[in-house]
Amino acid sequence: MLSWPGATTELSEEPEIAADQLRVMLADNDHLEEQRIINISEMITRHDWRHRIVEFCRLTALPVPAELGDDLERLEQLGASYTCAV
Repeated sequence: MLSWPGATTELSEEPEIAADQLRVMLADNDHLEEQRIINISEMITRHDWRHRIVEFCRLTALPVPAELGDDLERLEQLGASYTCAV
């Protein structure tokens, strides 16, 4: 579900090393801000419930509510607006 670069972070199993890794990551504000924007865009374009409703309708052979088309288009535009900010 979190398949984009930077969505998750691997840390050492050694607590002291993991703490040092976290300190380094937290000190890199530019990277954190960039990753935050990417995460917002990815969540909007992949994980909004409206995407799941469409998939559920397809799986159960139910009609997709017409209103979802406009909603999904707006989600795509909103997600793209965050991507452009990076």
